[in-house]
Amino acid sequence: MGYSTNRPFVKVDVTGEVDKRFGEVTSQLEDIVEQDIKLRAVKLVAHRGFNLLAPENSMPAYEWAVKLGMKNIELDIQLTSDDVWKVMHDETVDRTTDGTGLLGSKTSAEIDALTIDAGNNIEMYSNLKVPNLEDILKLCVEHGLTPNIEVKPGENPEKLPLLIDLLKKYNMVNSVLLSSFNTEILNKLRGLDGSIYLMYIISPSPTQTHINTAKGIGKCGIVSNYANTGKAQVELMLNEGIKIAVYTVDAVDKLREFVDYGVDYIMSNNFNEVI
Repeated sequence: MGYSTNRPFVKVDVTGEVDKRFGEVTSQLEDIVEQDIKLRAVKLVAHRGFNLLAPENSMPAYEWAVKLGMKNIELDIQLTSDDVWKVMHDETVDRTTDGTGLLGSKTSAEIDALTIDAGNNIEMYSNLKVPNLEDILKLCVEHGLTPNIEVKPGENPEKLPLLIDLLKKYNMVNSVLLSSFNTEILNKLRGLDGSIYLMYIISPSPTQTHINTAKGIGKCGIVSNYANTGKAQVELMLNEGIKIAVYTVDAVDKLREFVDYGVDYIMSNNFNEVI
């Protein structure tokens, strides 16, 4: 058990087309912040990092979020067979790395031996590795980021003290959102720490039942699928004092709708369109 961060990440000096894209996106971000005062009250969340410029859930994706001045990031975590939290969305490593099989069936060293080989601008990043959660937390502390950490539904609730201990190590308990589709996981997290803010992820249209579930967990908001969330559902949650995040908004017209509705967080993959 334990958390090893001795692995050096490859630091890539990104130049050329990606730097040009960075300049364009930065300019667009500055323009929209200046033009729309309401947007300042809504927190834009880099879903799986700023994955327009680097592969999802990779260190460069989160470093780009920092370069763009973003303060909110989203990531997915899973536990290896020897109890190290890794940052990856899928249960298997197949889609994003040169390996195969379930992440949870592999040791941390086995995951470290894999290379991320898919994602935006992958050709710009050689020998890119799957991050540890600990590496992301260090980045958050250094740059004042608020991470929204999704605990995947299949994780063992009995292993969650390892997550809380890691957050405490970096004094992040009150600077993080922990989210999950799995209410057993959320209730276990609440039992482990009464102060940490939790988020209940749902896919169907939000109902009073979902709101009651979040309230029952305590200090818990709702992360809702934007496609199933309209003005009436947002108003219902706001009237009940529920903090709201919507995922995953990749079109500017929808972004502005949810800004007008008054949601707290908007997650997006496609900041090329959104900003």
